[in-house]
Amino acid sequence: MSNSINILTWNVRGVISSSLCLSELLVKSKCDIAIITEHKLKSSCDNYLDSICSDYCSLTRIEKSTNETLSDICRFLGKGGVSIMYKKGIQFSVVEITDISSTRIIGVELKRYNRKSLFIFSVHLPSDSNTQSYVDEINLLEALYNLYSSYGDVLIGGDFNASLYTKDYSHCNLQKSKIMKDLITRNNLACPNIDFKTSGSNYTFNTTRTTLDYIICSKTLSNYVVIYHVYEEGSFSSTSDHLPICMELQTDIKTHVLSKPSASLPAWHKAKPDQIKEYEKYIRNHANFQNISLKTIDDLDKFCTELNSVLHSASSLTIPTAKYKPFLRPEWTPKVKELHDTERQMRRMWINEGRPRGMTHDSYKKYKHAKRNFRNELNDEHDRYMSSVFKDIDESSECDVRLFWKLIRRLKPRSSRTYPVIEYNDEQFDDPPGVSLAFAKHFSDIYNAKENANYCSDFLASIENRYSELVRISRSTNDSFPGGPATVKEIQNIIRNLKRRKAPGLDLTQNEHLIHGGIQVARCIALNSSMQFWKSDMFHPVGKKT
Repeated sequence: MSNSINILTWNVRGVISSSLCLSELLVKSKCDIAIITEHKLKSSCDNYLDSICSDYCSLTRIEKSTNETLSDICRFLGKGGVSIMYKKGIQFSVVEITDISSTRIIGVELKRYNRKSLFIFSVHLPSDSNTQSYVDEINLLEALYNLYSSYGDVLIGGDFNASLYTKDYSHCNLQKSKIMKDLITRNNLACPNIDFKTSGSNYTFNTTRTTLDYIICSKTLSNYVVIYHVYEEGSFSSTSDHLPICMELQTDIKTHVLSKPSASLPAWHKAKPDQIKEYEKYIRNHANFQNISLKTIDDLDKFCTELNSVLHSASSLTIPTAKYKPFLRPEWTPKVKELHDTERQMRRMWINEGRPRGMTHDSYKKYKHAKRNFRNELNDEHDRYMSSVFKDIDESSECDVRLFWKLIRRLKPRSSRTYPVIEYNDEQFDDPPGVSLAFAKHFSDIYNAKENANYCSDFLASIENRYSELVRISRSTNDSFPGGPATVKEIQNIIRNLKRRKAPGLDLTQNEHLIHGGIQVARCIALNSSMQFWKSDMFHPVGKKT
């Protein structure tokens, strides 16, 4: 599966006359998504783009004029119009965005597994001198960007009929250019050739040699732009006076996903006392860091890396391991998993061949056969599991009443849709948004100190004096924390009170690595806890209501 996606935008100036050129360009650019503007198709020919290349599907929006004359109705070509073409074997699920009121904008959502969705909009903004119609389209475009950027990444391409570059102002509408530049500034969008590098031609409109076509995105998403290339005039056959733009975008943009879900972690709850002792003995023999000199942040990073390495080496040699199972189902046996993997593989092969329908197609037939086998085996395993559960309940009901009700409670759903009623400032909140709002108001009031009947200025003065004293001591002392250096006993107490069976961080070090490490881990931390950069940040106290 490719880690990037190629996006093309081109004002074709009538797709019927540019069909051959567009077909060649799709192959040349290895395009996954094509943003087509000003196709000039009428509603009777809205499926024409599907015939240009058999490997692509299209979504088309026809521009309708409000004051259409008889000659406009009778002529073969339409006016304007936008479209998005996408490759049939694309690695994403493509869904059209239907809640767009303008015929100058069309959008699709690319749904990515374990990633944020990518929303792509094709635009063809007005080219006439009517500034108000341009403002209306810009306002709609901004509303769409603000809405869908909260659900994923947004990318906008097409003909904006305005320029973002000062060199083009003498050949374009200054008011429209200012409106578009304000849109870019308000929404912190990235400007090509300013926020990221471009290649090829330095203009997209041949007649005036100005840049009117763009692919724009947020500045965060622009960090994943690999190539932004404007095809030069004469580099391909063209009947349009606009030059196409091709962008390669990395798609491995991670969101909040499980870090290393397949990693094997120590199963501390399964470890025997002898294994815990062996682990502590290994730490005692190998965690010797008395001679390490910590003078810089790099020294501290090196110390932490070496300590983590010793902890993980000890656990891998002495403690049993287990893999995290994100979807734990009793009926999900190894055989079911094998059939599921086969079904997924057959489905990918079917998608890559263009999703053909009918048993005459070998890929479709194999996919349906694999899906049927997987579903039957899963249902059989589920029936076997439920039969064993019911058997246990029948047996326990006759011999052990306590076990019987324990098994019954396991089958009950644990989630509840009943929310507690929270009262705050004489208001009642009984739904999730209301409860969130109540807590937001509560913490807002805490952070904004207000004098009331319970306000104690003397207590506030004593806290501020004590805080000032702590700041003074921490700044004047170079070798210890306020109150003296941390002792081994204090660190042991902190480690002992850590919660167990909690998810590790990116270093995969669990609290149990420290808890079962014994006194040697506490000594290593205490030995290096008096350095200045360990306490370079100060925690500011937050006053509570009395």
